[in-house]
Amino acid sequence: MTDLINKVNNTDINFIQELYNKYQPILGTIKNIPQLPYFIYTFDIGFNYIKEKHLDLSSDWKTWSMVCLKQLFFKGFIKNESDIIIEIDKFIDHYKNDYDAFIHDTAMFTSEYYRDYAFVFEYTFKRKG
Repeated sequence: MTDLINKVNNTDINFIQELYNKYQPILGTIKNIPQLPYFIYTFDIGFNYIKEKHLDLSSDWKTWSMVCLKQLFFKGFIKNESDIIIEIDKFIDHYKNDYDAFIHDTAMFTSEYYRDYAFVFEYTFKRKG
């Protein structure tokens, strides 16, 4: 994460504050943690990447992709900017290739929200660094 820390530390603090203000309604549950500036920067890159490059995803799966990114960030998988893109693309590939089988095999008797949450959780839980 040293690369990401250096990048954020060399970024204008006002820019980071603007990002915080922009995403504050979403980040409301994440407070007072040392990694917050780095997560905000990661979140912004991920958000813009998904918005621009994954037009085929529904808004729900764009959101779940960001939930996955958040979990991977706090598990230590995001060390630099390129990791953000790589991890998003890995998860989206997993979604496109494995979601239907997941529904068929394990999650057809639950609400859509809990089914999708379980899909994201299972993916991030199984990841090893």
